[in-house]
Amino acid sequence: MPLVDHLEELRQRVLRSLLAVVVAALTCLLGVKPLVRLLEAPASGIHFLQLAPGEFLFVSLKVAGYAGLTLALPYVLFQILAFVLPGLTIRERRLIAPAVAGSAVLFMAGLAFAWWALVPAALRFLVSYGADVVEPLWSIERYLDFVLLLMLATGLAFQLPVLQLLLGALGLVRWRPMLGAWRWVVLGSALAGAVLTPSTDPITMLLLAGAITALFLIGVGLVALTESFRPETPCSAFPLPALSPPAEDSTPYQDGVCRGWNRAIGAPHPPNQDDSQHPAPHRDAADRPQGPSETTVARDKPTSPGGTNDGVEPPAEGRKSPASAGVDRPSPRQH
Repeated sequence: MPLVDHLEELRQRVLRSLLAVVVAALTCLLGVKPLVRLLEAPASGIHFLQLAPGEFLFVSLKVAGYAGLTLALPYVLFQILAFVLPGLTIRERRLIAPAVAGSAVLFMAGLAFAWWALVPAALRFLVSYGADVVEPLWSIERYLDFVLLLMLATGLAFQLPVLQLLLGALGLVRWRPMLGAWRWVVLGSALAGAVLTPSTDPITMLLLAGAITALFLIGVGLVALTESFRPETPCSAFPLPALSPPAEDSTPYQDGVCRGWNRAIGAPHPPNQDDSQHPAPHRDAADRPQGPSETTVARDKPTSPGGTNDGVEPPAEGRKSPASAGVDRPSPRQH
């Protein structure tokens, strides 16, 4: 598919997702008052005030927007998967699709945890702290901002096991090193609890930090589960290149490749048929000539009138010289 078609498909899916969010938000706007009363339920006994004209109108739009985004979240995730999955492999499809579905479930679980545990605990602490000094009269806008931000932060914090599961399935992390870093996890959870909670009370921070630590341990268990189901790759699946000599019927090209590979890795190679027919003379390091070879000196030096080369020693006894044999002496093969 051309790039223009991909961009057109992306534009259509983004427009469908935005349209779904808008429709869901308008639907929630029609019944926004019951939603506001539901959000006011944890603060029982508190009187809420409208401190500015139109404050409740903007609050209603904000509540309807959050509720519409939450209701349209499954459809938005479906559009994302429909655009991404065709370009993935079968293994990646089996990994991404359950991870996205689990992410949506954990986000809803985070909203529920914030609603049933974090918001009531934070409100009880904040109300009881100065109950004998001041009478609590809260702004409806600031109260709903506090509740909605706390629920959103908790829903995002509940995505930690999904991230751990993806990294473990891809082989990027192991469960033992993750479990060994639990001290840093506790410190990071405390910092995240202090940053994500909109209030400054320690109760909400400790509850959120405890929830993040528990989610981290759940993620470690999921990573360990994926490692137990992952097949081990034996070492024999990646054999080392053989250093054996080439076959007798191998071509000169194959012989040269084998010799080049053995020379590159520093391994000795056996001689071929040419080497066996014309073995190279063995010379020690002390006997090797430092200058031009003997044959070169004999070739370059002029011949005397008597037909003998001046300055050249006669051949050793028992060994025929190349001139007397009438044939050229084959030169040693250069490896």
